[in-house]
Amino acid sequence: PSGAIFSQMYNAQRVLGKQLAGVVDALEPGGSGEPLEGLTTHQRQALFDLYRSGFPRGVEYMVAHPMGQIALWGWTAEQWYADDPGYYEAFWTEPGYLGHDEPQHFARDLIVDQRVTVKRTVSAGDLGRDNLQAGHIVIGAEVDGVGDGYLQGCSVKVVTGEAAGRQLWCTGTAGNVLLVDGTGTAGNRRFRDVLPGDELVLDNRQYLAYCYRYRHVVDVEDPAQAHLTLDGVPLYPQRPVAVNVAPPHMGVYGWSGRYQGKVLTVQHTHDSSIWPRNHEWDEGADRWALRWLENAEHVPWSAVPTTGVPVPSTRLIDYKGAIEQSLHDLAAWVEDGAEPARTTGVHIEPGGPLRLPTTAAERGGIQPVVTATANGASRADVAVGEPVTLAVEAELPEGTGTVIAIEWDFDGTGAFPSSDDTVDGTQSRIASSVTHAYDSPGTYFPAVRVTAHREGDVSARTRRVENLGRCRVVVAG
Repeated sequence: PSGAIFSQMYNAQRVLGKQLAGVVDALEPGGSGEPLEGLTTHQRQALFDLYRSGFPRGVEYMVAHPMGQIALWGWTAEQWYADDPGYYEAFWTEPGYLGHDEPQHFARDLIVDQRVTVKRTVSAGDLGRDNLQAGHIVIGAEVDGVGDGYLQGCSVKVVTGEAAGRQLWCTGTAGNVLLVDGTGTAGNRRFRDVLPGDELVLDNRQYLAYCYRYRHVVDVEDPAQAHLTLDGVPLYPQRPVAVNVAPPHMGVYGWSGRYQGKVLTVQHTHDSSIWPRNHEWDEGADRWALRWLENAEHVPWSAVPTTGVPVPSTRLIDYKGAIEQSLHDLAAWVEDGAEPARTTGVHIEPGGPLRLPTTAAERGGIQPVVTATANGASRADVAVGEPVTLAVEAELPEGTGTVIAIEWDFDGTGAFPSSDDTVDGTQSRIASSVTHAYDSPGTYFPAVRVTAHREGDVSARTRRVENLGRCRVVVAG
């Protein structure tokens, strides 16, 4: 209802900083399972608030690299301000707001009216981002004069030259290059017509205040916000809830939700843009079916930034094939009355992780249930050159197909060099193993990709339904 949900993600990214890597590692296979270890009180609060509001476990690495979420800030920041300008003043000047009450939390990050000079502008192609199909768009500027402070989210206003007056917002950095976006024409032009020597003014007070806006627009009826209330009363001063936070050029849509046909909802367990929630629809099972996809993000793994090892393809599935199969199932439901396979046994407590049943019979859906082990456990500690037995067990729900491929990636690089050649598309339940030795010390996250197909066609190019299993191997020097 508040539209401020991503503010918690932005805030956790800033507050956790380098400690975020420890949070990620704790929740990786074979990790400690204790994400709060080593965090300060303020960091613990930021992570707690993020989880309690529904952020999915297992995708914490996306907090460090927000994609569409931070782009949305560039598109909506000005509308947020227009809807409640008093909030951004109150945050820094009134009791009950962190900026006023505990300013020490912003000391190292605050940027106030900092003037910088453009050295050169940079296109998407210059940064090797041709995959954006926007290689010619001037998306960034290399600048001189940037001091300390937190740049992501800051206001970037062009104050001299032909583009003077243009309002942009920093969506990230690459060295001393500021990447930007904006609303309407400003977002389309970005740094076009900006020349070397032109000056910019940077200020992040609005962004830092927005990082805590979720505290001040609480829906007391929402279980996911119960941690922000006491006896049904919000803990913090409340602000008006914005009705329209979409920029004017995006339009406003009045969805009613009263669709009269059949609906098959596909929800992703690792979606960092649409956080998992319990689903209900009044129309009942004859009109609505819910299907969860495990290890699926908001976008396919190929669209997730690669920032090191493990790479996205060893963490996330390509869900295209599952969507293709779901469209076939929806058509069969509408045209022939064939009930689609539903995911069952899933419940999400507010602030708790989503837990899927561990067997295919209990879980349902259409994905194979996959379990990977290293020497029989989620973690194996071995020496350089010592063989490790990597094993997988996979099972499909009854009537949803058979396994057509098992592929192993040993080191998190996404190569998947090992395939089980005995897989022939006849088995809905399968066990497989491979032996591998590591020739260098380090921590590795082997991943196994199991692919299923409704008709067991091992050469199929469509409707390939994937899932992943992962484990940890620690190789001592």
